[in-house]
Amino acid sequence: QQVGRVKFISSRIPIPKITVFLDRDEAGMIGTQKTVAVLRKNGFLSEAFDWDQPLGPSDLKIPPTVMDPGDMSPRQLQWLREQGKI
Repeated sequence: QQVGRVKFISSRIPIPKITVFLDRDEAGMIGTQKTVAVLRKNGFLSEAFDWDQPLGPSDLKIPPTVMDPGDMSPRQLQWLREQGKI
């Protein structure tokens, strides 16, 4: 059902890439991989968010205590967006 909505949106607005950004726990990681697979099967360029990537120009990693996007500060999220990572 949600893929249908994404298809509808993409018929009106180009969607160059979809980054799936779910929780960092096991269920989130499994859900992310399933979602990426479904999106790709339906013709979308899709990737999983890389929780192990550096967070900022100083190459600091995202701390393991950050388990979901809601744990990140607005500044961190803004930086990720500016870098095209979300």
